[in-house]
Amino acid sequence: MTSFNSAPDEDAAQQQLAQLRQSVLRLLTRREHSQLELRRKLQQKGWPVELINEALQWAAEQGWQSEQRFLQSFVRARLANGDGPLKIIAAGQQKGLSAASINETFAELSIDWLQRCQARRQQRFGEALPSPGREWQRQARYLQQRGYLPDQIKHTLATNDVAD
Repeated sequence: MTSFNSAPDEDAAQQQLAQLRQSVLRLLTRREHSQLELRRKLQQKGWPVELINEALQWAAEQGWQSEQRFLQSFVRARLANGDGPLKIIAAGQQKGLSAASINETFAELSIDWLQRCQARRQQRFGEALPSPGREWQRQARYLQQRGYLPDQIKHTLATNDVAD
């Protein structure tokens, strides 16, 4: 008798897993996601944790979801936005990425943070360097809020050398 009861349960579980896989694929067709992002979204929709784990493992095995691919696209998007290293690392950690993996990606991309910081300042404030005082502090605060390091900010506000 138990075999009769388990078969419908197995069929229902397989149907549920198929629906969950479709949900995962729908999310991944829009953009790359980290496993943590997918897990959060699926849990919010009320899917059981065991099925989520199975579906995410399936998506990774099939090549639909890749942490490395997500990391690359995430870092490139944040760079295009003009964000500094601290802001990118903080945002990446919220999405389940490690600071070490983000720093490795920075190294692979050979990013010149000083040049990016200078370009960001000039884009916002123009060519003229600020005089010490309120304007210098305002520009420093602006760059700090965008995630640039204190040394990068000090050098940027002291020189106007933007390498092309």
